[in-house]
Order: sequence, then C-alpha cells, then structure tokens
Amino acid sequence: MVEPSDLMTSPWRRKLRDVFGIDVRSLAAMRIAVAVILLVDLVLRAPYIDANYTDGGVLPRVIASLFNLPIFPHLLGGSYGYALFIFLVSAVFAVSMLIGWHTRVAVLASWILLTSLHARNPALLNGGDRLLRALLLWCVFLPMGACWSVDARRWGGGVERRSVLSPASVALLLQFVFVYTFAGLARTDPAWHRDGTAIELALRYEYWARPFGLYVAQFSDVLRFITPVSLWFEIIGPLVLFLPFRTAAVRLVMIAAFWLFSLSMGISIQLHLFPWIMAVAALPFLPSAFWDKLRRPGRPASSSAAPDASPAPRIPVCLWRGRAQHGLVLVLLLYVLASNVQTIRAPDQPRPLLNAGGALLIDQNWTMYLRAPRITIWFELVGAADDGTTIRLDHVDQPSRWRDTMRHYRSYRFKICLSGFLKPDKVTRARVQRYLFWLCRQWHGAGPHDRQITHIRLYLHRRWIMAHRSRPIKSELLGELSCHLEE
Repeated sequence: MVEPSDLMTSPWRRKLRDVFGIDVRSLAAMRIAVAVILLVDLVLRAPYIDANYTDGGVLPRVIASLFNLPIFPHLLGGSYGYALFIFLVSAVFAVSMLIGWHTRVAVLASWILLTSLHARNPALLNGGDRLLRALLLWCVFLPMGACWSVDARRWGGGVERRSVLSPASVALLLQFVFVYTFAGLARTDPAWHRDGTAIELALRYEYWARPFGLYVAQFSDVLRFITPVSLWFEIIGPLVLFLPFRTAAVRLVMIAAFWLFSLSMGISIQLHLFPWIMAVAALPFLPSAFWDKLRRPGRPASSSAAPDASPAPRIPVCLWRGRAQHGLVLVLLLYVLASNVQTIRAPDQPRPLLNAGGALLIDQNWTMYLRAPRITIWFELVGAADDGTTIRLDHVDQPSRWRDTMRHYRSYRFKICLSGFLKPDKVTRARVQRYLFWLCRQWHGAGPHDRQITHIRLYLHRRWIMAHRSRPIKSELLGELSCHLEE
C-alpha cells in the first residue's frame, strides 16, 4: 500500500495518486451502495427461491452443475429450507458489509456467496450480475471499512491516509473502462456505425422494451444521430476519466454524464438492477475535492498541498499485506484483461485458460446488444386438455398457486431464462423439458380444475421489428411434454 509520505515526495507521484488512487470516502460510499444492491437483489429473488434454486424447481442441481464446478455453497443442498438458509446467511453478510462491521470478512463472504448464487442458476443472469460480482472481487483487496463504518470507530485514530493507491485500486478503476470500452469496441454491426439504427432496433425490441423506449423509438432521425455518438461515448468516455490534468473537474462532469447515460437506458429498456450497478461502478472515481466540498460547515477543507492530511482510522486494510497480495491482484487483472480482449479479437477460438476462470465465474464478457436485434420474440404456453380442447396457460385464471407460477413466468429473471431457450444444444433441450415438467406439476398441484392437461407445449414466435420489413410471423415449437411422465 502506498503511504501519503511516499506520494508527496515528487509531483509525478502526486499525479499518479490523483489518477489511480481512490479516496477512502469513495470506497465507503461504494461499499454501502453495493451492500444495498445485494440486499435488494436478494429480496427480488426471494419469492422465486423454490422455483429457481431448489431441486424441485426449474433447474435441479444435476443440470446446474453442468454449467459450473459443484463446489459452491448453493450447490451443496437442494431443499427449500437449505436455499432459504443460504439466502439468510447472504443477507447477514450484506448487512455486515453495509454497516462496516468486520468489513474484510463480510466483503469476501459476500463475493463468495454472490458467485455461488450465480453458479446455482446461471440462466437467470444478465450483465449487471457479472459486473456486481467483478466489483466485489476487487473490493476484497481494498480497505472498504476505512471510513463510515463500525470498524473505523473500533480501530479509530493514528494513520494519516485519505487515499488508497495499489494494484487493487487500479483494477477497480479499470473495471469501469472494461465494461464500456470493450463493449463498444466489440460492436462491429453496421447498425451501430453505417446505418445508425441500433438504438432504434433495441428500443423496438418489444420483449425487453419499456413504454418510454417504445415512445422514443418513433424519433428515427434523432436516434440515427445519437447511435454512433453514444457508441463513441462508451469507447472514449471512460478513458477521459484518466486525464492527468484537471482530473477532479473532468471526473465530476464525466460521472454525471455516465449516470445520465445509465438512467436513460434504465427507463427505456428492462435492465433490472444493471443501471444502478453501473452507477455504483463510477463511485470510486469521485475525487477527494468532491467529499471536501460536502464537509460540515465550519470544518476546514483539506489543504491542496497536503490532500491526505486528514486522519483516517488505523484498521487492517487487506486480507494480507505485501507482494503476495499485489501479485495475486495483478494476475487477476491480467486474466480479466485477457478475457475482455478475447471478446473483440477471437471470440470463437479455444481458450482453455479463460474457460478455467469461467468455471469460477471470474471471466468477463460485455457483449450486450453486440448485434442490434432485427427480430422481436415472444413465447406462448399451450396445454392440451383431456377433453380435446387447448388452453392458453399463460392467460388462464386459476387458483393462487398457478397465478404464482405465471408471475414467475413473467418475472424479469425468468424472461432471461426463456430467451436462453433459443440455443439449439442438448443442455438447453434438457432445461426446456425440465421446465415443462415443472409446469405440469404446478398445474396439477394448483388445486381443482375443470380440465386436466395431458400435454404441454412451449412455442416461440418471431417477427421483424421494422414495419417496412413486414413478413409473416414465424412460429417454432421449442418443446413439448406429456404431463403423465414420471420424474
């Protein structure tokens, strides 16, 4: 860890701290925000524990273990009680992280449990989940409890340090760059460059579009101008945050711009917690001058000649000190960089090293809307009743258990799962069959019905997004199952 006395020895060292150092108050704000997101995420997932995280649900462990190594806590038990227990343990560590009590342990445990949760049912994940997991990984190596925490009060006094400069601080800042810049570089679709229709197509993609997005999609000429501008903003904007002159002022402007960018995406497209996580990822860039301006009236701001002169608590800042820690962070950073470069250079080539990290969910791939969607999709559940009629299962009014099943079917997480059913491989077909079996069981266990279902089918419908490309709707049977099958 670089101490203030070392930083003050020469101007270039101070500039290095300004560009790659992180104020401990920014780390504290990030810690609190990440903990809140973890708790909100658990609350949003909780109603679907039985369906998504048990052996009696849509994805039993025998299928889930095909995606990742079966060593994660969530994969060690398949009952509802066990899954609920792991959820409660995750919430306890998130609260501990929120208040900064035994912060190092809480951050490490939260990262392990979040990774385990994602490994239990990877079919439910989006880019925001991967980013949250990546942020927590770097936080393990940083003094997240050095400010605004129980630990800070418990270990208070002594060391004069207000900024942190280490390989971990560099990695956390570069993580923001990886998400935006590599995603932008990977978008070679002419719709992002030559045609300028990518944003309009994304907003008209009804499966994920919000009402505001559908409204904005009407302004085609404006969107054709905004599309390449937004693309270059994603590529270049994060790099501007590292300008070595007027760094604080530039960062405040750029952070505000990125927050507005995330907000605009969130109100136009269903992205769940992704915009909030992107906003949190920008918090480490908040400069010391920002926090000094927010100090209570009457308290002097830090001197510009000695910006690190405010006393900070003497607390253990890392799991261990020295070269071993820094070496591990550098190895992880190089791996993450390689996995991002792989996205834009040779995504179809064998990558044994990256696959090894992928099994532990530390690889990265930011390819959301890599290719602009030309076709919108929707799904249809149809049941064949014992009296020879058909039933639209996603529209029928049945007892409460079936209504809960349909809430699960329409939930954001399971919409991601449904969109994953489009992959034509054996594992996907097994997941479709398991899902249909689960639906049959839910129907027959929901209470008395006028009609019993003998078969259930899942259809996929596609149609062109742009009106001037009007073509007949294409329908496809993704899977069917007899409801008399035994598990």
